[in-house]
Amino acid sequence: MTMNSVFRKGSFNLYRVFPNQNLMWNFYTTNISIYLKNNFQQTFKNSNIDQIKQSIDPDYRVKAQDPTRYFLIFKHKVTSIGLANVYITQCEKTPLKTLNIAEFYIFPEYRRKKYGSHFSNTLKAWGKTCSTTYLQAEVNKDNHQANAFWKEQQLELDISSDRNIYKTKIQKN
Repeated sequence: MTMNSVFRKGSFNLYRVFPNQNLMWNFYTTNISIYLKNNFQQTFKNSNIDQIKQSIDPDYRVKAQDPTRYFLIFKHKVTSIGLANVYITQCEKTPLKTLNIAEFYIFPEYRRKKYGSHFSNTLKAWGKTCSTTYLQAEVNKDNHQANAFWKEQQLELDISSDRNIYKTKIQKN
């Protein structure tokens, strides 16, 4: 199966996945289910990976039809390193757009090797090509690993809601 790169930065590529790409959709939904199982243990404590996958698949298929939603596989050369579920929003009163990260997952074997930083920087560079002004990641307050990662990326932290919101400007408006 051939995939087209959405964006390339050096040897790093973002690939958009759609439900009609059976093998890649299966790869994406299986791995995002592992991410959900590990990071939302209270929600999925009584579910196995196949059950999570079956429960999210209909919703993800609907979301995939939204032109502002991107289910992405992050690759270094030919190796899949991680996944992201992102979407672009626009302010009602201004033309400013935000690239929102709903899910960001680096496969465990590639952690602590700077791939997360490369993925974040690649998303920011891609966001510029989509005319987004900001990058924003929403993280559960008790997800210490994700909070440490986004702090390391030097994003501004907003703790005023029930989840931590990390935000940075990625281009001048």
